[in-house]
Amino acid sequence: DNESVNFEENASLAGAAICADHDSTVTLSNNQNVTFRSNSARTDRGGAIYINGVLDITNNGCVEFVANSSRTENPQGYVGTMGGGAIYGFSHAGPASVINLSDNDAVYFTGNSAYSANGSAYGGAINSARCVTIRNNGFVQFEKNVEKSDSSYLLRSVYIVGNNVLSLSAPENQGIFFYDSIYADSTTTVNINENYGDLEQRGDIVFSGEYTEAHLNEILAADGVGRTATAEEIQNSRTSEVNTMTNLYGGRLRVEEGAIYQGFGITAMEGSASAVYVKNA
Repeated sequence: DNESVNFEENASLAGAAICADHDSTVTLSNNQNVTFRSNSARTDRGGAIYINGVLDITNNGCVEFVANSSRTENPQGYVGTMGGGAIYGFSHAGPASVINLSDNDAVYFTGNSAYSANGSAYGGAINSARCVTIRNNGFVQFEKNVEKSDSSYLLRSVYIVGNNVLSLSAPENQGIFFYDSIYADSTTTVNINENYGDLEQRGDIVFSGEYTEAHLNEILAADGVGRTATAEEIQNSRTSEVNTMTNLYGGRLRVEEGAIYQGFGITAMEGSASAVYVKNA
């Protein structure tokens, strides 16, 4: 119930702003503005938030994750899943856990990054081995979220693995806009616009490659890399890998402006008022 809640320029090994382990519950709700900016996990996971349990960010005004980073130099040759430039959801054997961003006026993930010297940092914005729900927000946008290694850059905002659900739902006349790609493994369920009572009042889930090249070149220039994005980096950054069936419950799945939605198929669920909209893809 605050006018503003700000976590800025914190640094730690994991979860630089909030590190919550052992089936924790973290709730941020009923605030006008919530901002996580320029927090950095120096050697491990979750630039802003590390959660082993339940993360509820609900019923706020504007929620922003900006320029948070997870970085490991991997000095001991560790090989494993790291990353989550903004949020890292840890897998554990306890009760079902979830990352839930719902019923906020707006949600922005902008310019977050995951870096590993050996290329094993995943999820520029969110890396989760638990369920992720993004539902019924006024407006949601992912852009300039990047996975970095010493040799390549990849715009990828969400990386989710395990026997979990990625649930993306937008209300009528609103949308969730991905200007970065996403990844879901073969054991993850992807549901679009589920759990709305009125089938007609469901919005758009949008994957767009319109700004991919420009965003990559902007990030490379800011990092002083001394080159522009390669054709492979541009193509990979436009390609969302969904290694499972996508269940479409209503609204529109839009793939636009060079984006690629690569998956096992799309199922329009029985009784749904749904559409797949493809433009310059």
